[in-house]
Amino acid sequence: MTVETEDTFLARVRQLDPARTAFVGFAAWYTSAPMRRDDAYQLLDHLDLAIHEAGHVVFTPFGEFVGIAGGSILQILVPLAFVLWFAATQQRYAAFVVVFWVAQSFFNVARYIADARAQELPLVGGEYAIHDWSWMLSRMHLLTHDTEIAAAVRMLAGMLWLAAVLGALHFAVRPAEGTPRGRSGVFSGSRAA
Repeated sequence: MTVETEDTFLARVRQLDPARTAFVGFAAWYTSAPMRRDDAYQLLDHLDLAIHEAGHVVFTPFGEFVGIAGGSILQILVPLAFVLWFAATQQRYAAFVVVFWVAQSFFNVARYIADARAQELPLVGGEYAIHDWSWMLSRMHLLTHDTEIAAAVRMLAGMLWLAAVLGALHFAVRPAEGTPRGRSGVFSGSRAA
Protein backbone atom coordinates (compact mmCIF):
# COMPACT_ATOMS: atom_id res chain seq x y z
CA MET A 1 0.00 0.00 0.00
CA THR A 2 1.43 3.36 -0.97
CA VAL A 3 1.44 6.27 1.46
CA GLU A 4 -1.24 8.07 -0.59
CA THR A 5 -3.46 4.98 -0.66
CA GLU A 6 -2.94 4.42 3.05
CA ASP A 7 -3.88 8.04 3.80
CA THR A 8 -7.03 7.71 1.68
CA PHE A 9 -7.96 4.47 3.43
CA LEU A 10 -7.42 5.97 6.91
CA ALA A 11 -9.42 9.06 5.96
CA ARG A 12 -12.27 6.79 4.83
CA VAL A 13 -12.15 4.80 8.08
CA ARG A 14 -12.32 8.05 10.09
CA GLN A 15 -15.52 8.98 8.24
CA LEU A 16 -17.33 5.83 9.40
CA ASP A 17 -20.13 6.39 11.88
CA PRO A 18 -19.42 4.16 14.90
CA ALA A 19 -23.09 3.27 15.50
CA ARG A 20 -23.72 2.39 11.87
CA THR A 21 -20.49 0.41 11.64
CA ALA A 22 -21.30 -1.51 14.83
CA PHE A 23 -24.76 -2.29 13.52
CA VAL A 24 -23.29 -3.63 10.26
CA GLY A 25 -21.02 -5.87 12.33
CA PHE A 26 -23.96 -7.14 14.37
CA ALA A 27 -26.15 -7.70 11.30
CA ALA A 28 -23.32 -9.51 9.51
CA TRP A 29 -22.73 -11.76 12.52
CA TYR A 30 -26.45 -12.42 13.10
CA THR A 31 -27.34 -13.22 9.49
CA SER A 32 -24.22 -15.33 8.94
CA ALA A 33 -25.57 -18.03 11.30
CA PRO A 34 -26.76 -20.20 8.35
CA MET A 35 -23.22 -20.09 6.94
CA ARG A 36 -21.82 -21.27 10.27
CA ARG A 37 -24.46 -23.92 11.12
CA ASP A 38 -27.00 -25.68 8.89
CA ASP A 39 -29.46 -26.00 11.78
CA ALA A 40 -29.37 -22.30 12.73
CA TYR A 41 -32.82 -20.95 13.61
CA GLN A 42 -33.14 -17.43 14.98
CA LEU A 43 -35.75 -14.81 15.78
CA LEU A 44 -35.80 -13.45 12.22
CA ASP A 45 -36.62 -16.96 11.00
CA HIS A 46 -39.96 -16.80 12.85
CA LEU A 47 -40.88 -13.71 10.84
CA ASP A 48 -39.72 -15.39 7.63
CA LEU A 49 -41.88 -18.43 8.43
CA ALA A 50 -44.98 -16.28 8.98
CA ILE A 51 -44.36 -14.44 5.70
CA HIS A 52 -43.72 -17.77 3.94
CA GLU A 53 -47.03 -19.22 5.13
CA ALA A 54 -48.87 -16.03 4.15
CA GLY A 55 -47.36 -16.37 0.68
CA HIS A 56 -49.32 -19.58 0.10
CA VAL A 57 -52.56 -17.70 0.74
CA VAL A 58 -51.57 -14.65 -1.33
CA PHE A 59 -50.51 -16.69 -4.37
CA THR A 60 -53.22 -19.41 -4.25
CA PRO A 61 -55.46 -17.56 -6.78
CA PHE A 62 -52.71 -18.02 -9.38
CA GLY A 63 -52.96 -21.81 -9.44
CA GLU A 64 -51.71 -24.79 -7.46
CA PHE A 65 -48.05 -24.61 -8.45
CA VAL A 66 -47.75 -20.85 -7.89
CA GLY A 67 -49.71 -21.16 -4.63
CA ILE A 68 -47.20 -23.67 -3.31
CA ALA A 69 -44.24 -21.68 -4.64
CA GLY A 70 -45.82 -18.54 -3.19
CA GLY A 71 -44.43 -19.24 0.26
CA SER A 72 -40.84 -18.97 -0.88
CA ILE A 73 -41.68 -16.20 -3.35
CA LEU A 74 -43.23 -13.93 -0.71
CA GLN A 75 -40.46 -14.78 1.75
CA ILE A 76 -38.04 -13.18 -0.73
CA LEU A 77 -40.31 -10.41 -2.02
CA VAL A 78 -41.16 -8.84 1.35
CA PRO A 79 -37.60 -7.94 2.40
CA LEU A 80 -36.79 -7.09 -1.24
CA ALA A 81 -39.67 -4.60 -1.23
CA PHE A 82 -38.11 -2.87 1.79
CA VAL A 83 -34.75 -2.75 0.01
CA LEU A 84 -36.35 -1.20 -3.07
CA TRP A 85 -38.28 1.36 -0.98
CA PHE A 86 -35.17 2.44 0.91
CA ALA A 87 -33.21 2.64 -2.34
CA ALA A 88 -35.98 4.65 -4.03
CA THR A 89 -36.01 7.12 -1.13
CA GLN A 90 -32.22 7.52 -1.33
CA GLN A 91 -31.63 5.78 2.02
CA ARG A 92 -28.78 3.64 0.74
CA TYR A 93 -27.38 2.56 4.09
CA ALA A 94 -30.81 1.30 5.15
CA ALA A 95 -31.26 -0.46 1.81
CA PHE A 96 -28.01 -2.38 2.25
CA VAL A 97 -28.83 -3.23 5.86
CA VAL A 98 -32.09 -4.80 4.70
CA VAL A 99 -30.17 -6.80 2.07
CA PHE A 100 -28.99 -8.82 5.09
CA TRP A 101 -32.64 -9.88 5.54
CA VAL A 102 -32.92 -10.79 1.83
CA ALA A 103 -29.80 -12.95 2.18
CA GLN A 104 -31.19 -14.57 5.33
CA SER A 105 -34.42 -15.40 3.46
CA PHE A 106 -32.46 -16.95 0.59
CA PHE A 107 -30.46 -19.03 3.09
CA ASN A 108 -33.75 -20.31 4.53
CA VAL A 109 -35.14 -21.12 1.09
CA ALA A 110 -31.91 -22.97 0.22
CA ARG A 111 -32.21 -25.05 3.38
CA TYR A 112 -35.83 -25.91 2.50
CA ILE A 113 -34.86 -26.88 -1.07
CA ALA A 114 -32.01 -29.09 0.20
CA ASP A 115 -34.54 -30.92 2.40
CA ALA A 116 -36.83 -31.83 -0.52
CA ARG A 117 -35.86 -35.51 -0.63
CA ALA A 118 -34.90 -36.04 3.02
CA GLN A 119 -37.95 -34.18 4.40
CA GLU A 120 -36.42 -33.89 7.86
CA LEU A 121 -37.45 -30.29 8.59
CA PRO A 122 -40.56 -29.86 10.74
CA LEU A 123 -43.40 -28.45 8.64
CA VAL A 124 -46.32 -26.26 9.59
CA GLY A 125 -49.30 -28.60 9.51
CA GLY A 126 -47.46 -31.61 10.91
CA GLU A 127 -47.39 -35.00 9.23
CA TYR A 128 -50.13 -34.08 6.74
CA ALA A 129 -48.31 -31.03 5.39
CA ILE A 130 -46.93 -30.96 1.87
CA HIS A 131 -43.21 -30.21 1.56
CA ASP A 132 -43.31 -27.31 -0.92
CA TRP A 133 -40.01 -27.98 -2.60
CA SER A 134 -40.42 -31.74 -2.74
CA TRP A 135 -43.77 -31.25 -4.45
CA MET A 136 -42.50 -28.57 -6.87
CA LEU A 137 -39.24 -30.29 -7.79
CA SER A 138 -41.12 -33.56 -8.33
CA ARG A 139 -43.49 -31.83 -10.77
CA MET A 140 -40.49 -30.38 -12.62
CA HIS A 141 -38.65 -33.73 -12.57
CA LEU A 142 -35.80 -32.10 -10.63
CA LEU A 143 -36.18 -33.75 -7.23
CA THR A 144 -32.89 -35.63 -7.56
CA HIS A 145 -31.15 -32.26 -8.02
CA ASP A 146 -32.48 -30.70 -4.80
CA THR A 147 -29.08 -30.35 -3.18
CA GLU A 148 -27.47 -28.84 -6.30
CA ILE A 149 -30.30 -26.32 -6.67
CA ALA A 150 -30.03 -25.55 -2.95
CA ALA A 151 -26.27 -25.02 -3.31
CA ALA A 152 -26.86 -22.48 -6.09
CA VAL A 153 -29.44 -20.62 -3.99
CA ARG A 154 -27.09 -20.74 -1.00
CA MET A 155 -24.31 -19.26 -3.16
CA LEU A 156 -26.65 -16.44 -4.20
CA ALA A 157 -27.48 -15.87 -0.52
CA GLY A 158 -23.77 -15.68 0.31
CA MET A 159 -23.18 -13.14 -2.46
CA LEU A 160 -26.10 -11.05 -1.22
CA TRP A 161 -24.72 -11.25 2.32
CA LEU A 162 -21.32 -10.03 1.11
CA ALA A 163 -22.97 -7.23 -0.89
CA ALA A 164 -24.85 -6.22 2.27
CA VAL A 165 -21.63 -6.05 4.28
CA LEU A 166 -19.72 -4.06 1.67
CA GLY A 167 -22.62 -1.79 0.70
CA ALA A 168 -23.67 -1.01 4.27
CA LEU A 169 -20.07 -0.24 5.25
CA HIS A 170 -19.68 1.96 2.18
CA PHE A 171 -22.69 4.05 3.26
CA ALA A 172 -21.97 3.90 7.02
CA VAL A 173 -20.30 7.30 6.96
CA ARG A 174 -21.03 10.15 9.33
CA PRO A 175 -23.29 12.83 7.92
CA ALA A 176 -21.53 16.08 7.02
CA GLU A 177 -21.58 18.78 9.71
CA GLY A 178 -24.97 20.45 9.85
CA THR A 179 -26.66 17.75 7.79
CA PRO A 180 -29.75 16.19 9.42
CA ARG A 181 -29.57 12.42 10.08
CA GLY A 182 -32.57 11.76 7.89
CA ARG A 183 -35.95 10.22 8.50
CA SER A 184 -34.66 6.96 9.93
CA GLY A 185 -31.80 7.96 12.22
CA VAL A 186 -28.96 5.47 12.22
CA PHE A 187 -30.42 3.68 9.19
CA SER A 188 -30.45 6.62 6.80
CA GLY A 189 -27.65 7.30 4.41
CA SER A 190 -28.28 9.33 1.32
CA ARG A 191 -24.67 9.79 0.31
CA ALA A 192 -24.28 9.55 -3.44
CA ALA A 193 -22.29 6.62 -4.72
